[in-house]
Amino acid sequence: IDLGLADFYLPAVRYNVRVASRHYKSPELLVGFEQYDYAIDIWGVGCILAGLLLRREPFFRGKDNLDQLGKVIAVLGTSGLISYMTKFKVEQTPEIRKVIAKYVVRGGRKKTWESL
Repeated sequence: IDLGLADFYLPAVRYNVRVASRHYKSPELLVGFEQYDYAIDIWGVGCILAGLLLRREPFFRGKDNLDQLGKVIAVLGTSGLISYMTKFKVEQTPEIRKVIAKYVVRGGRKKTWESL
């Protein structure tokens, strides 16, 4: 738990993306978006709940940040992430484009509950 990094949220402020434990990092942190908000905390709680409910802790087990992003995309698909990155004008590095492209080719759809 990263309580030592706790801070008050201020709109339009750029924050460091090197926060949170990898397995609980939100997609916005994984793509390097510095203007995140409290949603990153809600994401972390969701990861914990998913792990508890599905008996797989941590729920997303990436080896590094790019692999972690791939694990998230494999479950949630690419459309939400692409929409988010477009809306907030998040720069796609070549590495991130490569991860996204890998899953777009596979259809980029969300997994069903049964498949989890």
